[in-house]
Amino acid sequence: MGSRLSDPRWKKRYKEIARVREVLCDICFGQNQYDTSLEALDNYFFQFGLAAR
Repeated sequence: MGSRLSDPRWKKRYKEIARVREVLCDICFGQNQYDTSLEALDNYFFQFGLAAR
């Protein structure tokens, strides 16, 4: 399975996907330099889900 970032369908969203991946990896594997949590990311994306609905 290839990287989502290499999929041409996501070309216009590349920066957003890359930023989310960076923050998620920092939370799980890094030093949490962005000072956020998985719960905060869940809430962030939940709001988009509500708007899309």
